[in-house]
Amino acid sequence: MPPSASTSPPPAERHPASPKAQPSRNSLISRFNTNYGTTSSSFWTGAPSHPTVNSLFTTSSTYTRPGTTYLALWQALGRDRMIAAMHDIQSTYGGGNITELQLEQIFRNHLPVPSASCNARLDQFFPQWFDTAFPAGGANTTNKPSITGPGLNGTGFVCATVAPASPNGTNGWYTSAPTVTWSGYGAPAVTKTGCVDGAVATQGTNTLSCSVTTNAAPILTSGAVSETVKLDTVAPVTSATLTPTSVGAWYSPRTVTLNVVEATSGVASTTYRLDGGPSTPYTGPFFVATFGPHTLVFQTTDLASNVEAAKTVSWGSDFPAAAQIAALTNLVQSYRLDKNLTNRLVNSLDEANQRLGKGKDVCDRLDDFLRDTLDEAGKDKPGLTIAQAAQLLSANQIEALLGCIPAGSTRPAAEVDVLTLMQTIDTIGLDKDVANDLGNRARHVAQQIAKQDDPNACHELSDLSKQIADQKKNGKITAGQAATLDDLVSRITREIGC
Repeated sequence: MPPSASTSPPPAERHPASPKAQPSRNSLISRFNTNYGTTSSSFWTGAPSHPTVNSLFTTSSTYTRPGTTYLALWQALGRDRMIAAMHDIQSTYGGGNITELQLEQIFRNHLPVPSASCNARLDQFFPQWFDTAFPAGGANTTNKPSITGPGLNGTGFVCATVAPASPNGTNGWYTSAPTVTWSGYGAPAVTKTGCVDGAVATQGTNTLSCSVTTNAAPILTSGAVSETVKLDTVAPVTSATLTPTSVGAWYSPRTVTLNVVEATSGVASTTYRLDGGPSTPYTGPFFVATFGPHTLVFQTTDLASNVEAAKTVSWGSDFPAAAQIAALTNLVQSYRLDKNLTNRLVNSLDEANQRLGKGKDVCDRLDDFLRDTLDEAGKDKPGLTIAQAAQLLSANQIEALLGCIPAGSTRPAAEVDVLTLMQTIDTIGLDKDVANDLGNRARHVAQQIAKQDDPNACHELSDLSKQIADQKKNGKITAGQAATLDDLVSRITREIGC
């Protein structure tokens, strides 16, 4: 890397040389400065890469100016790297031709610091030294290349070292503050624009530039080069929003929404685990339909690979059975149903509440409530809508809490699905007579499930499945309608263990 001193030649240890070699090196610096400070008005007017018939073998454009260029490159690369570059040129292109782009690439491969700004400085160097025919000059002219080499007259070869050189995060991001050090200044005193050394502490994409202008004649400006440093040291912050169903907060099913705050690099992924299950990518809000209690563990990783510490949220154990029964009673009363039906449902819940702690008695009263719910939804003239009945089946959560049904029982799902089956038959667009026949059969299934008479429920399901097949065969039901109904019948069959 070029030396950091702005007004003195590069220290010997930067480009190690033996005591015997140092005078030769000083001689090369002296030769460069002499050529660079020429008072000739025409020295810089011929571009070496664009010779004319008259200028092809003139001393300045064919020999002296290119030779001076290589002295500057020697100083920018250092002795060993310059020699290695020359070896590469000979071994790769010896006996043939080499283009200017190929020549530049060889030197690029041997830059001491291959940072973006050092590469950009080389991109500026070659056109100035090889391709530009400057206007006529003279003593202290500015009509010449401004970029030279570290410790040489001119602006030097100023570029930056970023440490560490490669980002320690992903996607080009640093997750801890790197340092930027500008060096490679020429021998003259300069005024710096930018060129700030030190740690990069600002979150986000930082563009750090550097340009220098000599203070004394000739006034030369290097032009700016820059380093882009992307810094994100802050892990994302994820929060969970748990939205209850319309049944109420006491009922544990929730819609889960994970909200991420990531202000810098962006979100790479958010994952969650529900109740110790597998890690699942979060793609949007999801519904947890099963009864609680539930525990959700979640975390987010950003594009820089900052990983948030896992967070946990739990729900479904906040309401004791008495509170749940009271909330379910309020829900029944809010429907404004037929008075007799309301009284029957409320009485079952009141009796269940009075029998809390008395074992099977409370379970029997809750079973009565669930039977009445399915019965009323399954009648020819139902006292409950399908939507109302589906909400009242939340009583199954209380049964699960009290141990009336085993943990993980599929009966509650079967009860919900039989309501869905009845609703589907009514809304799928079937012929009226077919809909009435299948609807009556589905209601019979519901009544058997309500009585917990699984053998008869299975028999009714089998008959219903055969009737669907017959109606499809007779052209009364389309293949799509039959597939929808068969899927629901199959699910209910599995859920009650037929």
